[in-house]
Amino acid sequence: MIKNREVAVELSNRLLKMGGAIDDAIILARDRCPDDEFKEFRLTMARLLDHLYVLGLEPLYEEHPDIAPPELEFKPSRKKR
Repeated sequence: MIKNREVAVELSNRLLKMGGAIDDAIILARDRCPDDEFKEFRLTMARLLDHLYVLGLEPLYEEHPDIAPPELEFKPSRKKR
């Protein structure tokens, strides 16, 4: 996807920050919304986080496995996209 490692690192950092902001939004909804609204919001945000990872981060880490944060436990698929 992105061949330039420096750009890939910056994109990864920005996408990970987006994931953190989404997590913060989920916590806000949990703390301030009725349970049914929170559950619906959390499900929607889980879909968004899945897309962020699968469509955004995973391709970066396939190209540059060394930039994946260890806590994600990313394992390259060995297939080329």
